[in-house]
Amino acid sequence: MKKLESMFDIWTSVPNIDEFFNDYFSVAEYQPNKAKIDKQPNLFLDCCAHYGIIIGKRPQFPLGRFIMLYCFILKLEHPELSDADFRRRLRIVNNLVNNSVNTLRSDFMKELLAQVDKIILLGIVEQVEEGKARFQSRQMNEERLKLQWTQEHPEIAETLFRLEDHPYLNGFIKAIGLEHVDWCDRFYSLFNCNHHSVNKALLATGDYFEKDAWRYQIGIGDFVVNRNVKDRMWQELFSPVRLEDSLCDVLQQLLSRRETFDDDYLNELVAVYLQEAKEYPLKYYIIKYDSMRTNRDGRYNNYGKYYWRHHNDWPKKDEDKQRELRLKDYNVILMTTEWSTGGYNHDVFLKTLYDLAGGESAGFVLDNYSYSRYNETIDGHKGKDKLRLSNGNYLTLADNVYNIYDENNELLDSHQIVQNDAGIDIEERVEIGLQMIKKWI
Repeated sequence: MKKLESMFDIWTSVPNIDEFFNDYFSVAEYQPNKAKIDKQPNLFLDCCAHYGIIIGKRPQFPLGRFIMLYCFILKLEHPELSDADFRRRLRIVNNLVNNSVNTLRSDFMKELLAQVDKIILLGIVEQVEEGKARFQSRQMNEERLKLQWTQEHPEIAETLFRLEDHPYLNGFIKAIGLEHVDWCDRFYSLFNCNHHSVNKALLATGDYFEKDAWRYQIGIGDFVVNRNVKDRMWQELFSPVRLEDSLCDVLQQLLSRRETFDDDYLNELVAVYLQEAKEYPLKYYIIKYDSMRTNRDGRYNNYGKYYWRHHNDWPKKDEDKQRELRLKDYNVILMTTEWSTGGYNHDVFLKTLYDLAGGESAGFVLDNYSYSRYNETIDGHKGKDKLRLSNGNYLTLADNVYNIYDENNELLDSHQIVQNDAGIDIEERVEIGLQMIKKWI
């Protein structure tokens, strides 16, 4: 109880608590010598007003905020701690809190505060095994390396901090790497461009689909209906929980090309890729056709997520083999939902053909993956989407074969997509699908 009382009493030594916190925190954007937070900087006031209050199962003063407040209590309890050391170490704890939302638990509080003691008072960030830290382990190990790096390169430490504070990186900079901290302005420049162009340019540079449980995700474009969703999806891709080497490699390749970026450059890069393509992997189609990145209402896809129907047949623990199979598998559902395949989710190619052929206004009907009729058995095959044409015929696409049926389910026409020995298209399957629709409409 005496310790708790002292933690409150110590604030009487602070003349202006608002100014005290404002001197160490910036809100929502980078400022030199400050840590970036997204909420009320005055942690003491926030704690007094909201500690213990839970709305909709969410604490209004969450554990991460308490840990940040504890850092300031340590500072006040240890006046021998230099201001410069505290600012550097506060940034470390802030990065750890921001990227450990899923690992911070009240029953780990003793261990969490012990780690904070070592960081704030001693400047020690321990090396931890993957999954063994109470803070996010990849973030812990990166903070240890960055602390050493800033001691060796103090002249460009603020460049690192500005990179950390980009809203998509949120303190985790592995996607760029310590060896490329000087690319900070390039990263800001790239993501100041139209995000549709950024996404297509990244795909044109290389395959960077990231696995999200049974889904796969890429970035999304500018989505004016809800910018918070767009920002959150890019944050997830770059987070220590999700970031994969493929995105690191692709991003670094793109950033290496020039010091500043604009839409014209990115669009030209994409145009050259499409023009020079001699084979057509899935990413080619996603780049070329906006419909493969849009939802049923014609707006750009909120979440950038795709579902491979055959993923359950892939080796469970062999990620290299999974990638090999995914790259030549065109049986993909465009998800317009974030977590489930319920809702308006469609075969990515039939959705594109539906839009290009005129859609609802032309009398077409596009089947939905989640509808029961998706599981109808047609011509001995179960689970084919259907693009229903205006005259009653319908088109299916499964296992790289287009089939046209009449309304009595009699086969009228069929076309096998030509592929190379690696299982990649060497004829453009969307153009083939449009030709078949025009022939049988």
